[in-house]
Order: sequence, then C-alpha cells, then structure tokens
Amino acid sequence: MKVPFWLFALMVALVSFNGCNIAKPAQSCLGSGLAGCSAQLYSGNRKGWFSVSGSVQDTIFTQNELASSLERLVSHIIEPFRNATAEELRHRLRTLFERKTYRVTPNGARKAEGCVVWSWQGGNLTFNAPTETETMMHRTKPFWYNRLRWTWELFEAIKMPRDDFEIAQCLHDCVQTVRKEPQFAKMPRYPEPGPIPILSLIQCCGISDDIPAPVFESGRPGPRTIFSTGLRDWDVACALQAASALPWAFRLPKAVFRGSARESLEETRLATVSGRRGIHGRRGSNAYGRRALAEHGRRHPALLDVLVTESGGNRSAGGFMSVRKLVNYRYSVHAEGNCGWADRLWWQLHAPQVLLKQRSPCGLYFEPLMKPYRDHIPVSGSFDDLSRKVKWLQRHESDALVMATNAMRFAEAYLVRRSILKYFEMVLNQYAQIWRHHSYGDRGHFQSGGGGAECLRPRFDFWFLEEKRDADAG
Repeated sequence: MKVPFWLFALMVALVSFNGCNIAKPAQSCLGSGLAGCSAQLYSGNRKGWFSVSGSVQDTIFTQNELASSLERLVSHIIEPFRNATAEELRHRLRTLFERKTYRVTPNGARKAEGCVVWSWQGGNLTFNAPTETETMMHRTKPFWYNRLRWTWELFEAIKMPRDDFEIAQCLHDCVQTVRKEPQFAKMPRYPEPGPIPILSLIQCCGISDDIPAPVFESGRPGPRTIFSTGLRDWDVACALQAASALPWAFRLPKAVFRGSARESLEETRLATVSGRRGIHGRRGSNAYGRRALAEHGRRHPALLDVLVTESGGNRSAGGFMSVRKLVNYRYSVHAEGNCGWADRLWWQLHAPQVLLKQRSPCGLYFEPLMKPYRDHIPVSGSFDDLSRKVKWLQRHESDALVMATNAMRFAEAYLVRRSILKYFEMVLNQYAQIWRHHSYGDRGHFQSGGGGAECLRPRFDFWFLEEKRDADAG
C-alpha cells in the first residue's frame, strides 16, 4: 500500500511539530525522560509480565531524569580509569600502538589495526594514525572512513573540555581489549594489566573497559541510507523514520527481520574439556543467532517474516526490504550481528514497533538504560521463545502499543542529536579530568615508538577520501 505524497508530508509535519508518531494512540503522546535507570545490561523484573493484560508500565521521561541517568551511565563507564594517572594512561596508549604486528603483540591480544589517537592540546584537535598512516588515510575501509567522519562531527559539535587529553579510537566492530579472559572466541583473550583508554563502538558488560562512543554511521548502502546524512540532520532523519510507517491497524501482525548470517557469540563460547580450552558450540550451526532465527521463521511463517542471507549472498533476491517497508510490521526482531551486536538498534527504537531483542553481553552505549519488558522484549540467543512472545503480543494489542510507544519515547529522549552530544561531552569531560595535573612539557603530541604519525588540524574535511575514490573509479 503506497501512501500519497500529501499524506506523507502531513505525517512529517506532525512529527516535526510534537515529536510523536501519528501511529501511536493519542493518549500515549506524552513527551520524554527516564526513571529508575539500571547500569546493567538486560536487568529488569519480568515477573508476571506474561500473565495479565495491562501489566506493561507506561514510561514517562523528564529532563532531570535524563541528565542524571546519563551522568550515572558515564560515571560507570569512566570508573575503571579513575585510579590511573595521566602518565600511566599515556604509557598504556603507547603500549597499544607498539602492537604493529602479531610478533610484538601479547599472545591473545589484538594488534592496533584500525586504531587512531585523538589529541586535544592547547585548543587544537589532532588526529594520529601511528601504526598505519598510509592505510588509514588512503586505503581505509569505507565503514572505517565513515566512522572517522562521524567522530570528527562529534568533536566539532560539542564544547571541548578545558583540560588537555589523549584517547585512542579503534574502528572495527569488536572490543579491542578485555579485563579478564572472556568466554567467547571472537574476543581478544589477553587480559590487559590495566584499562587502556579506547573509544570503541560497543561495550561488553563486565568483560571489557573500552569506552563506547556514540558512533552510528556504518556507511554501507542499503537499509541505513536514510541515516546517511550524518549528525547534522540526524533528528530530521529520525522523524522521517517514525513518520514512514502505516497506522498500526494497517500493519502486519508479524515480527520481521532482514539481514546477513553472522556468527553468534554463543556459537563461539569457550569451554574447558579434559583440561583443554575449545569452542563449546558448533560454528555455522542453526542453534544460535541469525541462523536459528531463520530456522524459526521457516517453522512459524504465520508469526515471523524472516530472511537471512549467507555472507556474500544477493540481498536483492528473495524479499530484501528497505527500512520504510520493514516498519510496516508491528514487531521487529533485533538479532546480534558481528561481535555480539548489530548496527541497527537506534533506528529500530525510533520506529513505531515492538522490539524483540536478542540477549547479548555486548551492545551500544545506551543499552544499559533500556528497560526489558517496558521498551523492548528480550529473547534468548537460540530464539526458542520468540514465537511464544509474538503470540502474546498478538493477544495483548494494548500492551504492544504501550511498549512500542515506550521505545519511541526512549529514542526521543536518548537518541536525538542533543542527547547524543551530551553523552559524548560528559565522557570527554570526566575522562579529561584525569589528565588535569599532567604537563606535556616539550613532548608535543602523541607519537608511537616508531614515529611517523600524521597530524590533521581542526576543520579537516574527511570528504577528500570520497572524492579520491570517485576519481579512482572514474
């Protein structure tokens, strides 16, 4: 069913006016904020949730609760670094960038591939790629480049701290370091002697001390192209996302998912058998993750509309959907992708749908603030409880509407431009305070043991890489 242009324009105008989607029930359009935030992933009380209609609690947000919950979240993230001195943090950064090859990298650790250093000194922001300047500047992967561009936009948009500091950023999908030997083979296995200040895409609760950065831009073509405008037009893109769905009554009462097959962390769980460490699960099986989701989709076609393509498969074949088509379902499934997370959660929360989210130890920075069974429904890594929960939603439509509304309120509170910048500013301010009594002397900006770092001055335009690629393609 196609929506006429005039009706779509009216929907966008309504969203821009009050930040509320017209698909919500009128009594649910109430504003934003958060109460009783938990600092642990997937904590929450689900007792009795499946028994009585109306048990899903309505969530109302206030600005004071929003600020205090972000403050608690950032304090929890920065806490591992508070006992370190600036000299110790600088030494750990240097140690990280000495790992140029696996010959000089501790057994089980990751080398500093795809990692850079941001230095804020005397009011100037510089960018260093100590181990691979040529690769980072001219042959970087497209999504690494877009993550760099997004981070640069964050730095330009916030009020920088008074104190000088240096911090690394690693651009790949997984955490760079762990504090203890992890349970999963896809993570580094070398426990660091102390936390290294690294901006990462994700956090892994209780496993890694990497600092999750609010970097959402993947840069790949496909469903996320409506968010390719970057940070500047983020709120407009999110409003369009909310307005693009059909009214609730016209949407399909199924749970939808489209994506590529990715190895679940559970498939790589390590176990000790006869004194030897090995992988407990069978890789490539249908027991966990997206392949398990696809299997359940085949078993329950009346409840689930699922398509999972193998890596390298043709996405345009067999039912590929754009985001604007995906939101025309009442329920949306969030299944972990590479390294235990997926880069689609932010737009799923902005969509007027009930979110069925796979449990995982890793996630984006805002996930500890989410409330299970209030703004989303957690499902197991094997998805064996998914069909039962979809049936429950079909029988309890009023609760489903409340939960979809709560998810959008969460997004309108925490995943708008203002809150994204506030979080990043808090992270840098609390982190920079650790460097307050540190004097740079004559040492200048960060240099790895071998030198050769390239510094980029403020206002550097990352778009030159895109122009270079276009020229090479022509």
